[in-house]
Amino acid sequence: RLHLARQLGALGALCAPPQAQESLLPLALRLLRDPTAAVRQAAAMQVGRLLSGLRAGDAGLLGLFAQEFVALATSAVYYERQLYVTICAHAVAHMRTEDFLLLLVPALLELGEDAVSNVRLSLARALASPPLAADPTLAALPGVRACLLRLRGDVAADVR
Repeated sequence: RLHLARQLGALGALCAPPQAQESLLPLALRLLRDPTAAVRQAAAMQVGRLLSGLRAGDAGLLGLFAQEFVALATSAVYYERQLYVTICAHAVAHMRTEDFLLLLVPALLELGEDAVSNVRLSLARALASPPLAADPTLAALPGVRACLLRLRGDVAADVR
């Protein structure tokens, strides 16, 4: 499963959009919910490559896939919300900026008010580290700046 999770991005580049929708989306979602943390992390790191490969083939399918991954940001399970932060931290390097900002960033910024401090900590680390911190378009967004200010004043000392 770990090896398969590490190959998700490459598989996305090989599949036509209908095959990706039929097989890769369910596979990616299953790997993102795997009982083994290493498999979940490896899959999360490949989602951006998977989405960028779909962009070339079908923009509508890209939106459909992105919706499925964005659902992790509102999951009742805290580690799935943390996983969404990981997805975004790695996706920014692979996706077109416009697609990333439109499809993934709004849900990412909402995690700045998450009830679980570990989720907020993951978000703070991701926003303050490359590649997210290195993206000038993302750093210039008022929502990102407001989220960072909120995280700097967080109740949990680890998050600050």
